Amino acid sequence: MGSESPFIKFFGICSYIITSGGRWRAMPLGSHHAVVGILQEIGGCLVLRRDDGGRWRIDASRPLRKYIGKRVSVQGERSGFDWLVVRSIREVG
Repeated sequence: MGSESPFIKFFGICSYIITSGGRWRAMPLGSHHAVVGILQEIGGCLVLRRDDGGRWRIDASRPLRKYIGKRVSVQGERSGFDWLVVRSIREVG
């Protein structure tokens, strides 16, 4: 049992975040996500700024530099609180 921050805890295959009501809410790791947004490089890390707000830090097994600054559709699995392992990526208009 470890702790990433005072508000996020990781237990086995789930991470938990404390809600405004003081309750823990599970966020299962490995859950599939399909998101659209702008891929950016911030501090040497790839970040997907979602169209609907929020962001994912991107974990990619292949170079994605050609997509930086472009609007993309990403499919992948959640591997941490805000980490998304990319399975597929494509540019969208």
